[in-house]
Order: sequence, then C-alpha cells, then structure tokens
Amino acid sequence: MIAVNENKSVALLCPLNTIMYLPCVFNLAVLLARTGCIVDIYCVANTHAEFNLRENNISIFELSHKSARGWLKFFPNILTFTSWALRLNTKHYDYCIGIDPPGLVSATIFVRFKKASALIYESLEILCREDTTSLYNGYKQVERFFIKKASFVITQDSVRKQLISDDYCIKLGNISIFPNSPIGSSRKKPSQYLREKFHLHENDVLVLYAGSVGDWVWTQDVVEISKMWPVHYRLVLHIRGGLEVLKKVCSAPLPDNLLVSDAAVDSETLDAIIDSADIGLVFYDHQSPNIKYVGYSSGKLCHFLHNGKPVICNRLAMVEDHIVRHQSGIVVDATKDIEQAIHEICLSKHDYEKGALIHFDTEIDLTSCIHEISNKM
Repeated sequence: MIAVNENKSVALLCPLNTIMYLPCVFNLAVLLARTGCIVDIYCVANTHAEFNLRENNISIFELSHKSARGWLKFFPNILTFTSWALRLNTKHYDYCIGIDPPGLVSATIFVRFKKASALIYESLEILCREDTTSLYNGYKQVERFFIKKASFVITQDSVRKQLISDDYCIKLGNISIFPNSPIGSSRKKPSQYLREKFHLHENDVLVLYAGSVGDWVWTQDVVEISKMWPVHYRLVLHIRGGLEVLKKVCSAPLPDNLLVSDAAVDSETLDAIIDSADIGLVFYDHQSPNIKYVGYSSGKLCHFLHNGKPVICNRLAMVEDHIVRHQSGIVVDATKDIEQAIHEICLSKHDYEKGALIHFDTEIDLTSCIHEISNKM
C-alpha cells in the first residue's frame, strides 16, 4: 500500500472497554499506520482484547479504569477518560478519531484543547431517530449534537452510510465506508482444526455459528432445528463462554450433533476454525435499524467470506442482493430451510466457495476504503 499520509499523526480515542475488540476499529488504525500515519490509540484497558502489534507506527495507551455502564454515568466516565488522555500526551495531532458517541465527545474535547487539528468520527452503531427500541436515546442525542463537529464520518457499508446521511443531514460525500472486516484480499486455506479438535469424520459437514447468542441472532431456533438434520451435518457453535453460556439461552436437551467451541481464542486460531468449517451461518433479526441493517458491520459475515466460506443467512438489507449476485451462499426465510440450503451448497461447494471469495474482493476488501479515507485526510 502506498504511503499517502507519511508523517501525519492520529489520535484514536476509544473510551469504552469493549470497542478495541472490534476489527473495524483496530484495523482502521493498522491500515492508517501502513499509509504512513503515526497512530496513538487511547483506550480503556480490556483483558479480552488481544493486540497483535506488528506495526511500528502504532502505540497503545490503556487507562486502568473500569468503564462505567449506563446513561447516568456517561459524562463522568467520558470526562475521566478524556482528562487522562489529555494529560498523557505531550504532542499535537493532525487528526483525532472518536469511536462511537463516547469517543466522539472525547475527541471533540481533545480538538477544543488544541491537541488535534481535525475531528473524524467512526460510528459503530446505527440507532436512528425513528428507532423506538433503543434504551439509549440520550446517548444518541449526544451523537446528534457532536457529529456536526466532525470533518467526516466513517461507517461500515452503503446502507448505513445512507441512514446516517438521512438522519443527521450529512452529505454522502462526507461519509466514508470501512467494513468490519479482516485486512487483505480473500484467501482459501485448508484446515483440519475442528475435525481434529472434535475427532470428526472427513465426510461430516461442519456448519459454523459464531459470535453473539440470543433470540435476535436465532441461537435457540438454530440449535432446535439442528436436531432434525442428518447426523453428518454438525452444528458448531463458536461462542464466548462456551457451553455454560449456551445452556443459559437454549433449553435442554441439546442435540447430539452439536459441538461447542469457546470463542476466547487468538486471531490465528479463529482463522483456523473458520478455515476448517464448510459453511457459515449469519442470522440477525430485530426491529432496531442497527440490527436490521447490520450489513458489513457483521464481523462474522465479513470473516466467512474473506476465508472463502459460503454463508446461509436470513434476508438482510443489501447483503441478500450481494449473496444472490455473487452466489456466495443461500438466503433463507426460516430455520426450517437451513437443511435444504446446506444440501444445495454441498452439491456445488466449489462454486459457492468461489462466489464467497469474489463477493469479498468485490464488496468488502478494505484497500479501496482506506484509500478513500486517506484522501480525505
């Protein structure tokens, strides 16, 4: 990648202790560093985040402070973080990137204290004006006020870009796209990780469900319907907390063909797990626009396609059209349709894997995204 921002400096502010775990945040810092920027990341210490720093231009500063929860503690928490970040640094930055509303507030104060020349906002969640499901309406009102201070905004795909533009009256040209995706072009790499871990037969079809659990991601429905699958269709749940967490959201007994993997793994192991699966499941179902229009903010969707894995998903805005166009998977209306979708993918597995790779390189690859962002800086 050509260094287009050599010697420019960036402060990236992440006041919430879960944010640095997201690829769309950390990968933004990594790719900016590869364009020549000097990037300092200020974040709340998070024992779950694993930083594999191979970039000479990135430094991470962690505040040993347990982030407060809830709207009433929002401002004291952010002010504590901002005060720490202001005291810690001794230099001026060209840009300050704020992550989500807490980071946006901190970054605005950062610029006001003349610690940076310009403000950039990276939005991770879309909770629009008409969203009646949100418990954080005040949280978003803060965003609504401070977002006008940003030179430009970063979100994950074109649908979310349009929603931000419509909701906040921001020109589309002032919003850039940066998916929640792995870095680099798509690739297909054979792996036997799951088969060796669970002593599975070569003919078993491994259907991987990864990430969050709950009704809004169809966890119990998928587990229940898998009881009806052929014995060689193996459902693998890769979730944080493993079996203990699963038991809290799914009624017993669990199906015999179910395998559970704990998601507390490093990035190389995660790649091996995805590489060793045959199909990825991607389901989101909620009234909130943030979930309804999840698009390429879905890390598992982007990761499955990056690793050449066909996906089975419900009817997601924009994603459905792209999956059909590239033949990167199958869209279903209900969990009862998953078995037939698995069967169809297995019949033309090579074509679907090729479609997944093309889908990623055409719609999701971060290379063009970082060039657009760099050109605005």
